Formats: sequence, C-alpha cells, structure tokens
Amino acid sequence: TAAGYVLAEAARMEAEDPLRALLREMGLGAALRLSTSGALPPRAVERQAKAMAARAPAAPPPAADLLPRFAGAAVPSTPYAYAVDITGEATVGLIEADPVPPGAGRLILSDSDWLALQTVCGG
Repeated sequence: TAAGYVLAEAARMEAEDPLRALLREMGLGAALRLSTSGALPPRAVERQAKAMAARAPAAPPPAADLLPRFAGAAVPSTPYAYAVDITGEATVGLIEADPVPPGAGRLILSDSDWLALQTVCGG
C-alpha cells in the first residue's frame, strides 16, 4: 500500500513539478532570490509548507496514469486502491485492471525491515 502512495505521488510530481508550484505561490521575488542565491527565505518556505499541509489532499491521479507505474514497479494496484477508497467504488479501474496478479508482486521490504521501519516511525 505504501508503495502505491509513492507511485501516485511520483505521478503527481511528473504532472506538476512541486518546485514550480512552490515558486508560483511564493512569487517572483522568491524565484529571483533562488536563482541568484540558491536559497529561498526560510520563513517563506515554512509558511508555504504549512499552507500546503493544511489543504485538502489532492485526488489520486487517474488509473490510466497509475497502472503503467504499478506494472513497471511490479507492485499490485489493488491494495492501494482499497486504501484510497475502502469500498473500491472510486478506484474500480485500479482494482479491475491490476497489472500484477495476486501473490505475484515484488517484495519491497523484508519482514524484518518492515518491523524496523515501524519502530522508527513509532508504531
């Protein structure tokens, strides 16, 4: 499921570069400062980060954009689809066209690595 979110976020980033969106919202002054000094004003970045975090989550990319990514990564799309919508109604395209048969997905983390990650993340 986590891999699905990573793939979906990669699709979003490809559709719109996050730095471009940040600079557009921060304005011309921030873009000029970045191009001349290589840095953005830390307070402005913090303000933008808070504003972005407060927004409603973006809708998942269309199934047609995600399915090739799942296939290329050998990751089943069905677990991600049910995580996005537990009923599967809004993500039926990802479920019905899952490019990876059940049980044929690639192991991304071993059990011990998954437990270690959970420990690091506090749960």
